[in-house]
Amino acid sequence: MEAAEIFDKPDARQAVPVRVSGSALGQRIAPRECELKKARPIEVGEEASGDRLLVTVEPGATDLRHIAVTSVIEIAEHDEADRLDSTRRGISGIAPGWTRGVGKGDTIALSIKAQDGEYRMLVAATPKTWTAETHPV
Repeated sequence: MEAAEIFDKPDARQAVPVRVSGSALGQRIAPRECELKKARPIEVGEEASGDRLLVTVEPGATDLRHIAVTSVIEIAEHDEADRLDSTRRGISGIAPGWTRGVGKGDTIALSIKAQDGEYRMLVAATPKTWTAETHPV
């Protein structure tokens, strides 16, 4: 492989050019996977715009040593599967209210959409315990 150049854009910073040569190691890793030993080898250059990258460069240079790639499409699919699983298990909702109790603890109001309808739940918490009341909407 001839030397090429890719641009790595660190989060909240300017894009940085990185020189790619044939000795660079490329790996694809699944979303939320923490162990590189579970990654599979890829050719450097298989990454797409928007993919999440973990880039290691040679010390004191801009030559790419290693790149681990997580596909932006796989991340979106993983997040959608998580959302569907949470919905299937019966709990999804928002917390429209929270009240701080003076010396008594906190109360959180939840709006919950379940398979059998929509509910409001009040969760009262003290430093030692918590209780919940559920009311159909």
